[in-house]
Amino acid sequence: FLGHEPTSAGFVVRARAARTAAARLLERLGHGEIDPARPAGELSAAQRQIVSMARALSHDVRLIVMDEPSAALDPEEVDNLFRTVGELTAAGVAVVYISHRLEEIRRIGDRVTVIKDGRTVAGGLPAKTTSTDEVVTLMTGRSVAYVFPERPPRPAPSAAEPVLRVEGLARKGEFAPL
Repeated sequence: FLGHEPTSAGFVVRARAARTAAARLLERLGHGEIDPARPAGELSAAQRQIVSMARALSHDVRLIVMDEPSAALDPEEVDNLFRTVGELTAAGVAVVYISHRLEEIRRIGDRVTVIKDGRTVAGGLPAKTTSTDEVVTLMTGRSVAYVFPERPPRPAPSAAEPVLRVEGLARKGEFAPL
C-alpha cells in the first residue's frame, strides 16, 4: 500500500490495518504464506512477483501487464505464477503477458499479438492453435527454415576409429606425461 495507504477521515490508518489488507490480497492470490511485514528484498523472485500483483490489485485494477515475468523463475515457481494468472483471469482481471517463450504463451494465453521493431505485425492469433513456425516467421520476418536451417546429419563415428587421441599430456606436480 506504499503511496496509497488506507486512510480514515483523511488520516493514515495504523500499519496493522495495512498489513491485514495486504494479507487478504496475498490470500486472494493463493499465497497467504507470504508475510506482509517481511521486506521484499528477503523474498524469492516468485514471491516478489506475487507481491507485485497484490500491489496492483490493491488499486482495484482490471488489467495487469506482465513483462517476461517467468525469466528469473524456476519451473515450480512458473507453475505457481500460471496458477495465479489463471485465478486472476477467472476473477475478471485481464492479463497482458509479454514473453518470448512460446510454450508459456500457449499454456496460459488466449490470443497472441506479435510486435516486431515496435510495430504490430499480427494480432488476435489464437494462442493454442497458431503454429510455432508461423509465430517465429512473424517475429523474425523470415521462414523458420532460414532462421534455423537444418543441418546435415553427421556420420556416426565407427567403434574402431578413435574420437580423441592425446599424447604427451602432463601437468607439473599433478601427473606425468600420458
